[in-house]
Amino acid sequence: MPQLPMATPGNSSLQSPSPNRRSPVWKYYEPELINEDGVLKAVCKYCGSKMTTRRKTGTTSLRNHISEYCSKIPSEVRNKFIATMKKPVESPFLFNSPKKPRVNDYLVHQSGGFF
Repeated sequence: MPQLPMATPGNSSLQSPSPNRRSPVWKYYEPELINEDGVLKAVCKYCGSKMTTRRKTGTTSLRNHISEYCSKIPSEVRNKFIATMKKPVESPFLFNSPKKPRVNDYLVHQSGGFF
């Protein structure tokens, strides 16, 4: 695991070594990550909660915090964020398969009965 830079006593915030902040969730967090015990954490702009992100889960914990758990985010801001998470439906899904004959109908019609 790569060694993270340690914070200096007067400055506990650090920039992420390689920030990859394409997700819209980052605008709900402070721009600088903080280093706590060698772990970089994002700080919620609304409640101050410190959240970690991991390579496997990405920003899932950040999104869950804003959409469900942050107690101080205004409801209209939360609802706007939730709306950005949902992918728009381009067109309704319609399954049009040709109707297939039932197996029982096929067997009865093909055999001409059981006499």
